[in-house]
Amino acid sequence: MATIKTVLRPYKNNEGKQQITIRVSHQGKTCYHPTGEYILAKYFSTKEGKAKSTLSGWIQINSRLDNLVDTYKQKLNELLVSGQAFTAEDITIATDTAIASDEFYQYAFAYAEKFKNNLRDTSTKRVKTIIRKLKAFKPILHFIDIDSSFLVEYEAYLKGLGNSVNTVNANMKIVRTLMRQAVKNGLVEHGKNPFNHYTFKTVTPQKEKLSEPQIGALKDLDLKKGSWLWHTRNYFLASYYMAGMRFADVCMLTTKNIQDNRIRYVMSKTGRRVSLPISDGLKAILQEYDAFNKTPGDFLLPLLHRGRDYSTPAKLSGGIASKNTIVNKNLKILADMIGFDGKLTFHIARHSFADISRKKGVNVYDISKLLGHSSISITEQYLRSIDPETFDEALALVYD
Repeated sequence: MATIKTVLRPYKNNEGKQQITIRVSHQGKTCYHPTGEYILAKYFSTKEGKAKSTLSGWIQINSRLDNLVDTYKQKLNELLVSGQAFTAEDITIATDTAIASDEFYQYAFAYAEKFKNNLRDTSTKRVKTIIRKLKAFKPILHFIDIDSSFLVEYEAYLKGLGNSVNTVNANMKIVRTLMRQAVKNGLVEHGKNPFNHYTFKTVTPQKEKLSEPQIGALKDLDLKKGSWLWHTRNYFLASYYMAGMRFADVCMLTTKNIQDNRIRYVMSKTGRRVSLPISDGLKAILQEYDAFNKTPGDFLLPLLHRGRDYSTPAKLSGGIASKNTIVNKNLKILADMIGFDGKLTFHIARHSFADISRKKGVNVYDISKLLGHSSISITEQYLRSIDPETFDEALALVYD
């Protein structure tokens, strides 16, 4: 049975206050909805889920909280009466629509719903999370309220939460996208879009990478065969041996991708066709999974499983995302085992390939093509100038 309760979130703002949120739990899943109310913990009754009477304005705060909870319960009852299966997020979505009396949030949540059953399904959650963060800052918001001053204030608010420059940019870009769509739909005049004059802050992130000795140390780890650590090490190294292949592409490799002792595939992110020789290191990993003797169409690595339902982009991306979470969790353990101080994620296989290639004298043009970058300028963010080699020679240099 679903439960709805007002709770205090653990995160504090610059004033030491914590946000009161509506917690919705159903079938083992939990969602939080910001109320826009911030309070010092000493003034909040955890048992009752309300502000204590010792707080100035407690009556008004509790009245608003009661109204919000009542709306949630009403929407929950409507979902129960419908007889259809629903999730905690469905309750939140239904309530968001009901209480979004202001035009911006109605438009924003409707926009987020468009991502359902789309290749960018993970964007649905991301957009909604960012919208709710904005709603915590400004519970009631009209398009007319979003001007240059508002953007400055919201940016300052995000920085006050401890968000990095990149996170602030990600939040602001979603708002910009919504405003651009609103302009296209005739809801906002082009000249009144404050993003026409907004400048995003730029920062060059320091990319984490493994050195060649660390790659060797990872390869030499004595791990129990069949354990998640063993599998994770293999997946990471397989990516490295395939020129830093992205996790989603590694997951989707099947026996059909092995042709003439090469891996041939189409990058899911860019649509670019790639052909890579199967190096000795990659061959050894594939043999661990009997990849060369599998039934045609079987997945090369046991990240996805034949027979599972991946019939929609949403189901496929969900299956990939769940495995990515497990793999990155185990990579943290492997990082400690090889003495890597940074945050080891699957994508670092890509950075490591690029960096080691550069140090071994591989041409930047070849590295760019192997990584599938749309331009050399993108590759140059990874690298500095290096000497020329052909594709296969480049890989031979890296993996000798």
